Amino acid sequence: MTTLALVVLLLVLLAALQTSGWRIPAISASIAAGAWAISCLLAPPGAAGNEGHAWAWGVLAWAVLTLATAVWPRTRNQSVAAEALVQGA
Repeated sequence: MTTLALVVLLLVLLAALQTSGWRIPAISASIAAGAWAISCLLAPPGAAGNEGHAWAWGVLAWAVLTLATAVWPRTRNQSVAAEALVQGA
């Protein structure tokens, strides 16, 4: 579980740099955190690696928000690129 938490943290930090292809690590972190949260919600309360339902709901909400942010179209960048193409022609 510690490795999963570190991988999710590193993926989010990589996405925060907003380099080319930053959405891939953001989506990967969201899916990994969401899968962990769902497994915590489905597991019995005393299972190993289960941090409880409160943490699981919090992580699931974070994963959904991060995923929505990563896949939401960024119209601001698209309009700037389109304007640059018009000016260049």
